[in-house]
Amino acid sequence: MKKIFISIGLLLLLTVNVSAARFGSGKINIDQSFRDHFQSYLVEVKVNPNYVFVYLANHEGDRFWQAWNFGNWQKATEEGIKGCNKLAKKNGHSKCRILAKGNKIFWKWDQLENELYKNKKEIISSKDVIPIIGSGNITLSTQVENQYKLALKDMNDFTDTKKKYMFYIAVSKDGRFAIVQSGNMPQNSVTIRQIETDIKKSAVASCMTINYGKQCFLYASHDGILWKF
Repeated sequence: MKKIFISIGLLLLLTVNVSAARFGSGKINIDQSFRDHFQSYLVEVKVNPNYVFVYLANHEGDRFWQAWNFGNWQKATEEGIKGCNKLAKKNGHSKCRILAKGNKIFWKWDQLENELYKNKKEIISSKDVIPIIGSGNITLSTQVENQYKLALKDMNDFTDTKKKYMFYIAVSKDGRFAIVQSGNMPQNSVTIRQIETDIKKSAVASCMTINYGKQCFLYASHDGILWKF
């Protein structure tokens, strides 16, 4: 019996240590786009109580957040780390660590909260927007074109046939600003329609936040170009 207790104790200790090792520490290169991204994340956490959220970053300032339903923190964390590290590797940067789970910050740096909440701007909530497909003439900026190409690449790289991969890109009317939101769910999930709607609304709301509150429109998705030229 004593050996069993010792084994269980060691297992719990290893689990705690592995989890703690995923939390970040030290200085992060935080600019205004990082702040906007994190503050938009906090809004999504607030208005989507049926999901769990994990926010990840590295020292160079790459960032990524992941949401998962059914309270699956482990899956949200694993997929979030995978997505953030993919971005970090592309940029030649260090590996990502957990900055926050939900609205609770775990990253250890005494200047973090001061940096995150500096120059706070109005954040558009996804519950306050209605996704609209854009129409008319539009010329995408080089940055937005690259965002769209990367979204297509991520979709093509997704090989899990048991899941449906979804993404939406929302753009400003002048084509200067854009946000891509993506997600995946089991093909037979009963909540897949709701999740797809949430992805659309999140893309539009986040785009409107960086577009100073002005309307953004759906440009394309996993189904192709949506914009009506």
